[in-house]
Amino acid sequence: MSELRELNHRFQFVSGTFDMDKGRLICIPLAKDKCVDLCIEGPMHISFAKIKMYSRDRFVDAEATFESASKLGNEIADRWNNRPQDRYADALEVYREFARSSEYNVPDVFQQYCIINSTKLSGKERGA
Repeated sequence: MSELRELNHRFQFVSGTFDMDKGRLICIPLAKDKCVDLCIEGPMHISFAKIKMYSRDRFVDAEATFESASKLGNEIADRWNNRPQDRYADALEVYREFARSSEYNVPDVFQQYCIINSTKLSGKERGA
């Protein structure tokens, strides 16, 4: 599985990489300007996205949506920071737990499921 685990960034005064496994995001609501930034956390927080919940660039609209934009930014950062690090490992652990606690012979059940579904896909079940 070749999956990109680091992201390269190159901003005006800083460049480098962001480790997707260890890196954290933070939401920075700027009350004075009524804008919300999503940032890569570090010694110098690097803003990479702005949350804008209005279509016209008017301060009154930014002010009216600032609280909702802040909530959304915090939710995005929380979900990123609390995501499972390896979804496949989690799925495998669930499978192993089921196999330990199940009255069924899980490998046989899984094998039968694969045979049934491959038969359906190939058309053998319909007499083709």
